[in-house]
Amino acid sequence: MKTLNASNTTLKIGDKFKRRNKKCGIELYEIIDIHTTWNFGGGKIKTEYLCTKEFLGQKIKEIYNANSIFMSIDNFKFYESANLIN
Repeated sequence: MKTLNASNTTLKIGDKFKRRNKKCGIELYEIIDIHTTWNFGGGKIKTEYLCTKEFLGQKIKEIYNANSIFMSIDNFKFYESANLIN
């Protein structure tokens, strides 16, 4: 598996990754939306990723930044791209 980091990988809607939860162990997350904040000068301030996980039959939404997602990918060596056709 190639090394993923913020400089050579762009996270997309539909990408999946695993992340450790304090109480429930390892869970599978999927990116469903991307929120980007811009300032009045046109500069990008931050990008947040809205992710879902399955918990007791329900979809739970959580927001993460790219660094948290890349650290999770590095720890578990699991990343599934959405393979969307553009």
